[in-house]
Amino acid sequence: MQFQAVSEAHRRFITDPVRPIFVLIAIAACVRILMTFGTTGILWPDSFAYHRSAALMAKFGNFHWHEIYRTPLYPIFMAPFLWLFGQTALAGFFIILGQRLLGIASVVLLYKVSRKNFSPAVAFYGSLLFAIHTLQLYYETTVHTETLFTFFLLLVIYATDFLFKDPAPRNACLVGLLCGLLTLTRPLGQFVLLIILGLLLLRERFSLTWWKCCGASILVFVAVLLPWMLTNKAYYKFFGVSQDLGLNLFHRIIDVERIPPLENTAHPRVLRVWKASKHNKITYFYVYHGLLRERVRRVKADRMMAAFAIETLKQDGGKYFLPYLKNSAETFFEFFFKVRRSVQFCGDAGGPYLCTKNTLGRKEKAFANSPENLGSSARAIIYEYFRLFRLPMGAISLVAMVGFVMVASRWRKAELSVVLMMAVTIYFALLTAVFNIPEDRFRLPIDPILFVFAVFAVTSFVLYYIRGKRGDPKQACINSHET
Repeated sequence: MQFQAVSEAHRRFITDPVRPIFVLIAIAACVRILMTFGTTGILWPDSFAYHRSAALMAKFGNFHWHEIYRTPLYPIFMAPFLWLFGQTALAGFFIILGQRLLGIASVVLLYKVSRKNFSPAVAFYGSLLFAIHTLQLYYETTVHTETLFTFFLLLVIYATDFLFKDPAPRNACLVGLLCGLLTLTRPLGQFVLLIILGLLLLRERFSLTWWKCCGASILVFVAVLLPWMLTNKAYYKFFGVSQDLGLNLFHRIIDVERIPPLENTAHPRVLRVWKASKHNKITYFYVYHGLLRERVRRVKADRMMAAFAIETLKQDGGKYFLPYLKNSAETFFEFFFKVRRSVQFCGDAGGPYLCTKNTLGRKEKAFANSPENLGSSARAIIYEYFRLFRLPMGAISLVAMVGFVMVASRWRKAELSVVLMMAVTIYFALLTAVFNIPEDRFRLPIDPILFVFAVFAVTSFVLYYIRGKRGDPKQACINSHET
């Protein structure tokens, strides 16, 4: 009898349209308040370039300098705080606070889109896992693009749900706008719009509606990117969002695959610079900056590195190509089950604190990169929280794959937004497999999707195999009010 009362109370709470959101916001806010008392902004190696670009933006209103492989939206996000408060700790505090607020907003977006396409229980518990996710909390504290990118990705999925349910040009324009902002945050977002239009095509079949939506979304998408592409054209003589193919290919083929380059290469300058830096485990940035020191233009340096990497892969009749494909396939699965962890703790007289050891001892005026003036008790609580609540993402990914299979086997009956979540997950995994190494920060944007599908799989099992519900378990919690 008591169990029935608890079950009924749970059902009323889960199906309520408002209370679950307030609970999620409260839990997410409490964890982030704790983080505020025990951490300061963490500087990654990339953080200094973003901070420099943001400072220039705040001072002059435009970019007088930027790297060709970066996009501007994260520095633009930082610039107003630096403009208001200058190069002070207060500016750094509000930048990190802004990222924490974006994290809370991301939790709400995940709940809203999941509630529309799964059951209320799947939406709530999947979002709850994301709200307490230690990796998300770590990157909300880091001066990097991950938090902003994850927010925009969830916002794109949320807006696309409206497009799929009402394929009107106004919704397509909104999706195009958000995909443009996603791309300006990190360049790997530039093909998400094509995935969305491809899924819409499955239902609309080259109808006039699809052509209208396609034209409207692409027009707005290009309009958002055009000013930045023109900036690159003016400064670096290339018309595009970013220029980093050479860096990525060189990193993967030379640094990761360790394929020996040709001695009689068509690019002797690249070979010479590489030989001078090959005592380093990772050489691609040393080679890039070495070419710049030899007065090679940035765009040309990247193209030379791309040609050098492809030449290395193709040598001896392409004998390294199959091993490269094999290793890429392994990296695809390692992306979910065996990634290099980002979260690190350092220590001083006040105890352990979140950090990255690559920049230990370095700081900016706005970011001390060390919580010297913060209480040791808050640091200790955060340390224990990260130790106890670090989610087993390998196991969660495995369960999420079960959820993927359940949806894929009946994908024609699933909402297109659910299929989009699966397609985006595969897209990011493939990009990492081809160009990079499996790190948890590359997986972070799709972690919320993995949480939802993992809860979907577990909830389906509970409802239809333990509690004996009738129906199709593969559709158990999609567009359902089962709890």
